[in-house]
Amino acid sequence: MSNILYDFLADSALFHNGYIEDGYSKLTDEELKKILKNYREYVLDNKDLCDELTSKDGELSIQMESFNKFLPDNELLKQMALYMDKVIINDPIFEMTDFSREQSKVMNSYLGFNDISEINRQDLIKSIKYMKDITPMVAGRYVKFRPMSYVHEPPKDIPIYYSQSYFNDVLPKTIMEWFQQHAKVHNLTKSTDGGWVCKYGQELTPGRSIIIDFEGHNGKNSSIYFLFETKILELNDETRMVKFAQTLPNTPPSNQQFEAWVYQSINKSAQNFYNSIFKEVYNASLIGSTYLTTSPFVSKLISRDLSKTHTFESDVANLVLSLDLPVIKNASIEKIMDVRNNDGEAFKNFRVQLRKQVRELRGINDPNSLKYKLENISHELNEVQVYEVNKKFKQVKKDLFIDLGAFIVSLSTTLPTSGLSLLGGVGSLIKGYKDYTTYATKVKENPGYFLWKIKGKNIY
Repeated sequence: MSNILYDFLADSALFHNGYIEDGYSKLTDEELKKILKNYREYVLDNKDLCDELTSKDGELSIQMESFNKFLPDNELLKQMALYMDKVIINDPIFEMTDFSREQSKVMNSYLGFNDISEINRQDLIKSIKYMKDITPMVAGRYVKFRPMSYVHEPPKDIPIYYSQSYFNDVLPKTIMEWFQQHAKVHNLTKSTDGGWVCKYGQELTPGRSIIIDFEGHNGKNSSIYFLFETKILELNDETRMVKFAQTLPNTPPSNQQFEAWVYQSINKSAQNFYNSIFKEVYNASLIGSTYLTTSPFVSKLISRDLSKTHTFESDVANLVLSLDLPVIKNASIEKIMDVRNNDGEAFKNFRVQLRKQVRELRGINDPNSLKYKLENISHELNEVQVYEVNKKFKQVKKDLFIDLGAFIVSLSTTLPTSGLSLLGGVGSLIKGYKDYTTYATKVKENPGYFLWKIKGKNIY
């Protein structure tokens, strides 16, 4: 299969259908944790993983965002298979292998959040099934998984930060102001079941729990903050050790304290958000990949501050993802991978034509005009080009049938009297086959041949 992660999973209980079907009920939590820890060690210790992910010369690669916990569905992966050589996705199993944060466990228990040291079996099964479902794409060397969640893992010990400027200076001024303008802050309140409920759409009032999002970001990684009361219990100047207690009172803070805390929390959220994106873009660049995000907010951030110019390949890739090609939507993963792997030249020809068609659209800013031109390209590829390939193959078969018919008649009249005529007939047959092969090769050069083959047509 040529995928380092799957080399482990193929022999692991994680990929065993019997275990998956019964929700791993035959395994205790400790047994399942041990398997996941072994997987984690296998991934982190494998020195060849980076080489497997790194793009070779001329190879087009996309790395999906990971901090947003995004897993592309089959339709998006099939669409990208039109243009990209490789798609790199965050490993959803590795994301569940860190059980080392004891202090976070205590804090989560105090606040009423889920125990992070416990395994969410439903999430694990969902991740396993996802990876198994796209196995054909992995086997086709098109999809790779990367443990990108590792760069976002928090430290084992909970850090304590302090800033006289309320962290307003942790990012360049223009970037921080942009985050502040897009920040959305909401109150959190305790629910009857011990959890927390967000008061979206309601006026922000002084309280001790808030959630922060950024306008235009459709992700799942909101920032939650709690305003604790801290009491120093013990201070040792010699060892520089401090012992303190934190509580979460039911009484709200003063307006001044609350506003300062909210301002500081927004700035800290901006710093964490920016650092997360920077890590992902930087790590994508290390392996020669283009970074893909589903968040309009992140897209604007990257265009504005992390990358001042769009690249040709990223622009073309974005336009390709906007194409509507029914052939791809109706085809199976297995069929697309089979054509890509066994008709590599057809895939390359199609990509060259696709690049040529959409590159002229890069400067179009009007959405309606862009949509119209994309529809024309889609029709040209999906209907006109596929029709032309089909018509040419029919003509080749028709010509071949006429030539073979003439050969059979000739063979039946000369066979009784001369072996030489038979030999000549075979030569004619070989010539006819060569002619057919030549015609077929020329037809395959048509950029529509790639889609024609995916559509399930048969040459013979």
